[in-house]
Amino acid sequence: MLHLSCIKQRSDFIDFISRAKNPALFAIDTAILIQKITKQKLSEFLKRLC
Repeated sequence: MLHLSCIKQRSDFIDFISRAKNPALFAIDTAILIQKITKQKLSEFLKRLC
């Protein structure tokens, strides 16, 4: 399960790089990426507490 999510993240990152040529999409993707990372860190933190 974890392995599949890593592969998904990698493909998201490749999309992110390819879209980085467009400044508007880059700004949106950056915001989404920050949000994803924050949520992931938060969920990992909560799992450790439980």
